Amino acid sequence: MKGWLAGLTLFAWAGIQAGVVHAQESEVAFGPEPGWVVDVPPPMEARAAEDELSGGMHYLLVDWQTQETANERESWSHYAVKVLDRAGLENASSFTVEFDPRYQAATIHTARLLRDGQVIDQADQGRVSVFQRESDMERHLLDGRLTAQLIFDDVRVGDVVEWSYTVSGKNPALRGHIGLWRQLEWSQPVGRRHVRVRVPAGQSFNTQALVTDQQPVVVDEDGWQAFVWDADNLPGRMKPDDAPAWYQFYPAFELSSFNSWSELQQWGIDIYSPRTEVTPAIEAQAREIRAVAGDDPSALAMAALHFVQEEIRYLGFQMGESGYIPAEPDETLSRRYGDCKGKTALLISLLQALGLPSAPALAHTEEGKTLNRNLPSPLMFNHVIVLMDLGGQRYFLDPTLTDQATRLDAVVQPAYGWVLPLARGYGDGLLDTTDHHDGGMISILERVSQQGEFGADLVIETTYTGAEADRARGSMSTKSLRAVTDQYTDFMGKYYEGLVSTETVRFEDDRDRNELVAYESYSVSDFWLSEDRTPGSAADAALYGWQLRSTLTAVDTAPRTAPVAREYPARIQHVVELDLADGWALPEESNTVEDAQFSMTRAVSYVPGRFRVEYHYQALDDHVPADARDEHGRHIDDAWDLSAYHIERYAQGAGGGEEDTAGASPWFWVGSVVVAFATLLLAWLVRLLGVRHWLLELMFQPYRQYASLPVPYAAGMLVAMFVGMVSMTANLIETGLEGQLPMVGLLAVILLAGVLTGLLNIFIGGTAWALAARLVDGKGKILPTVWACAWGQLPNALFMPMTLLTVAVLGDALFNPDLLVADTYLLKPILMAGWGMGLIVSAVWSLINCISTVAVVQQISRGRSFGAMLISVCGMLAIVFSLVLLVLIFMLAMGLVDGL
Repeated sequence: MKGWLAGLTLFAWAGIQAGVVHAQESEVAFGPEPGWVVDVPPPMEARAAEDELSGGMHYLLVDWQTQETANERESWSHYAVKVLDRAGLENASSFTVEFDPRYQAATIHTARLLRDGQVIDQADQGRVSVFQRESDMERHLLDGRLTAQLIFDDVRVGDVVEWSYTVSGKNPALRGHIGLWRQLEWSQPVGRRHVRVRVPAGQSFNTQALVTDQQPVVVDEDGWQAFVWDADNLPGRMKPDDAPAWYQFYPAFELSSFNSWSELQQWGIDIYSPRTEVTPAIEAQAREIRAVAGDDPSALAMAALHFVQEEIRYLGFQMGESGYIPAEPDETLSRRYGDCKGKTALLISLLQALGLPSAPALAHTEEGKTLNRNLPSPLMFNHVIVLMDLGGQRYFLDPTLTDQATRLDAVVQPAYGWVLPLARGYGDGLLDTTDHHDGGMISILERVSQQGEFGADLVIETTYTGAEADRARGSMSTKSLRAVTDQYTDFMGKYYEGLVSTETVRFEDDRDRNELVAYESYSVSDFWLSEDRTPGSAADAALYGWQLRSTLTAVDTAPRTAPVAREYPARIQHVVELDLADGWALPEESNTVEDAQFSMTRAVSYVPGRFRVEYHYQALDDHVPADARDEHGRHIDDAWDLSAYHIERYAQGAGGGEEDTAGASPWFWVGSVVVAFATLLLAWLVRLLGVRHWLLELMFQPYRQYASLPVPYAAGMLVAMFVGMVSMTANLIETGLEGQLPMVGLLAVILLAGVLTGLLNIFIGGTAWALAARLVDGKGKILPTVWACAWGQLPNALFMPMTLLTVAVLGDALFNPDLLVADTYLLKPILMAGWGMGLIVSAVWSLINCISTVAVVQQISRGRSFGAMLISVCGMLAIVFSLVLLVLIFMLAMGLVDGL
């Protein structure tokens, strides 16, 4: 719907809203249809999909026909509705006609029921009541329009209810111009839609179809030109509630006799110029303002704006010409109330009396973003503001707003998109207000200090600036401090169990800077959540970016063409500081989720005694395109997960204090390195000297003669132990758990991981080697080949990455079991690219192992001990290098995946 053209609803009115005034039968006449109307019969057999119907009725016909000249307009409407069930009996049993009695008259032509071939006429004056509804009274808007209602008798399911009427008259404020806007589809399915617009032939018009490729049929009719849209079986389409207000969802048609925005601008100048003159009363008020504000132009402008905003209450009049023409400034000043037009005219007059030039500017509060796509017409606007240039700066000032700043440079200028200045000094076209709007920011500092073992005190300081300060100030002004405190407490209680307010919310308002600060204090009995709440038990707490979460709303993923509206502009900074005792080991991190609509970052830092989580959010656009919803929805989910940081407090030791989590003793690292490399050295010695593998001999009796090969089964076991110990150590470091056990316990866990992986290597590698032994000739000669060794080592190539996976999962199962149920857990141990690279490195290691083994056997068989030792040393160095590379790849991939 556009501007003051409120549009026509397809639903028959089912009940009178507030305020029956009186019946005025004389306001509504009964008579024949106008002679220029084209008769269109209802399609009685029309059908619609059941899932599109609502209200228990089906519109068989919607027929709108309009004839307009420079001074007259007649709008004829014809409806036929079939009653489908009980709900339809209520909704279709009456119809209403709205008109402005100051310049319009209503005539009813048809009111009848069609039942089984019978026509039951109910066009009776006695059935009509006239009411003044004022449906926008709660918004302080009065339009003086009357509503005539005709109630049908004896309506039954299956009946077709048919009615038609004409509203005649044209607002004189349009001054001979023609402008129409017609919607062509609706939420209800329609059997036949017929829209016809008839204007004088030869007159200049501009037409435009919106959201449709269908063009009207143009018909010449003896000095008239008719534009006709005729279609059958239109589906019903409901505009999504979350679509932007400016989005044109339904097909529509507009017609305007204005040829340019400049021509429309002149129309507005002619209306407003006589109503912004300086009168003695305005002069007197200007002198009072100057006496208080002084001679500074900025202070004078601010004082005049503040006076009109705060001293002149808002009450809108849309009656007759006053829907376009402002009240006289003297009248608004003396009454101390006015609508946007009256308050704008008053402010411009005051500024002129103070020597500050300004001008009105037409605007649309919701659809201004796309106003430049429409034809020039007064119907495109529903608001007017003040435009002023001062000190090299341009200001868009809205005198209907309240609770704004008290300095001109801090006043929030409205974001109404495109506006039309009604003065030649500002150009002859539309101006964009977007760059002049300060959306403001919400900055939150939340301090958490522990009280007792599980409780905490919260002190929250929230700073609102710009438009956010205006909104918060306006909201606060309508409630008591007790009500505000209760509202804030209820909100915070959603995030913290056992939260109670300890003080009434307190505000500090610096209106010169347009900065409002709110102070809140709470006590939380269950900040640290524990299953058994016994002294020293493990517990966890969550630090939420709760202000951000209000903007991270889910996106509808059902098929649609309309974009999704998002809160814009919006900037939020939320810092949570948690006081902790010394001895914690908390890693620093920074994560960002971003797309074309928003950007969110979480940064985590820790200094001894204080843990800090900082959330940042910024909206980048006011909507999500329909084809980007899936991707945006995934980003919203990621941001939602990022908006909560969980911190765990492990069980306390016997002494009652928290265990030191800052890291293990340096001797732990020394011991780990010594044990690991001693194991590797032992593996090298075993490989060099050879050892009889008694376990393999027991397992593979047919091939026990090969068990004494100087092939490193025991060495392989020890190498696997090395990999297992390094993997477990890396896992403990990565999870920050190396300080949760004493050093002896840590070494035992690491050694256990090494032994387990070594034994696994024996069974896997030994089995594979025994199978490879079948490739050796049946006479028992030792004739291993590179190919045979490769076959035997292939399971080891697969086994080494498996070792890393097994140990990582084992470490988490022992020390961080909650991770095992997380949806994304497997990302961490599998390590994505690290898995594939690990396979490659392990395969290289196995190949080196096979080649060096063959070479060593050949050297020993030829009595070349030194050559065998040299080859063995080189092979072991190559293996060590590949193992180190494997561990580095593992840790790098772990960091990358955790970063994701």
